Amino acid sequence: MYTQGPKKMINLYILDILKRRSDAEHRLTQQDIIELLERDYGTTCERKAVSRNISMLKEFGIDIEYDGGYYMASREFTDSEIRLLISAVLFSKNLPHAQTKKLINKLAGLSSEYFIARVEHISTTSQCSPENKELFYTIEILDEAISKRKQVSFTYNSFGMDKKLHPRRDLPYIVNPYQIVASNGRYYVKCNSHNHETIGYYRLDRITNIKLREEPVRPESTLMEISFRSRLPQNEVDSIYMFSGETESITFRTDRATIGDVMDWFGNSARILKESEDVCTIRVTSNPKAMKYWALQYGERIEILSPQSLRDEVSAAALKIAEKYGVMGKTEANSREENGDVK
Repeated sequence: MYTQGPKKMINLYILDILKRRSDAEHRLTQQDIIELLERDYGTTCERKAVSRNISMLKEFGIDIEYDGGYYMASREFTDSEIRLLISAVLFSKNLPHAQTKKLINKLAGLSSEYFIARVEHISTTSQCSPENKELFYTIEILDEAISKRKQVSFTYNSFGMDKKLHPRRDLPYIVNPYQIVASNGRYYVKCNSHNHETIGYYRLDRITNIKLREEPVRPESTLMEISFRSRLPQNEVDSIYMFSGETESITFRTDRATIGDVMDWFGNSARILKESEDVCTIRVTSNPKAMKYWALQYGERIEILSPQSLRDEVSAAALKIAEKYGVMGKTEANSREENGDVK
């Protein structure tokens, strides 16, 4: 319930009522609007005044139609567009659960209350969301710094065994920020670390305690753009294991049942070289260190074929795991024999 407002605000009250309570399926008569004005705003209004104020709104460019009742014929965003925006929020890997809910509510509020009722059941899994509640503030400060061409300082964190963020070092990072970029559902700041000569990237959801500095940024044109070392993670494997360095062409063999997992991690960039009834040979481009950890989680279902250095690393790591936990796996001799004709 709103407190009673002045008569000169009636056109804005009517616009708010039409935005919240009408659409093509839910039209409002003049009497409906009169009753809602009195109930929600404590304002009385005659039928002629309702018609006159709606005409003024239409002259201003508000798309209001009449078909047995008044309704908002179009809005800044269609319901389908709002649903798409809500989906983007839900699938973001940066937003904490509470902020996700707030954003969804704000987006739903761009349509009528009938749309809001249809999306009330939409939610995200809270335990899959990060707990860095400073994300929006970090973006705010970075936007200001990039606009003013100023340096920033911040704490860069990693998750510990307690599933909480902990600083990677005691001293703050000082960087020259140039751009905020997105890759694989993550947001990064493209920047140059103080006293370094190359461009690098830091994940925004790992940044805390960000501060705007007075020192001007170093011109990006004076930095070395090293093609491999400055790349963002190329796929979900690189991203999830926080490796963003040099990438290589990697070939591996897997059973057909794992193809869905491969597509989830690498998308259409995964190239199937050979396939039979039971197994396939696949080539991807990835950071070798990230690929090592990815392959190990699948055990015998993933067999690295090349490069040989990565194959040896994965085999050695798998052997250590087997020795530690008493798990027997495929021997290196068997693997080499099976892989003899693969380049």
